[in-house]
Amino acid sequence: MATKQDGFYCSTSGTYFSDKESLAEHYKSDFHRYNLKRKVAGLPPVTKEWFEARKAQLTTATTSPHQKMWFDPLTKKKFQTQNTYQAHVNSKKYQELVKQSGQPAPAPIIMVKQLQEDGHAANGKQLLHAVF
Repeated sequence: MATKQDGFYCSTSGTYFSDKESLAEHYKSDFHRYNLKRKVAGLPPVTKEWFEARKAQLTTATTSPHQKMWFDPLTKKKFQTQNTYQAHVNSKKYQELVKQSGQPAPAPIIMVKQLQEDGHAANGKQLLHAVF
């Protein structure tokens, strides 16, 4: 698919290539896929420089992803979000359980797990315990 300029042209990202192999390699790149998704959404393509800068920005922003988990010592239940933990603590059943125990409601244990790049916990180990 030669154009006015010498070489091959990718209409998705608006980029020219000198040989067929470079174009084929480009089709496999994240840059091309990103622009393809933008094209389907009716958005204009981004430049390679913008894409690389944004990719670097996102990489540095997520250098140490982590996951929090709330643990209730009274019921021994785990919660993925603070909102679900709060809903549990505010329930009538939980309030009755606290009254039966004869002690104030215990503070939750917040466990923070560091995640690997694939989104799974690193070796399944707890890295930090905190109480609020």
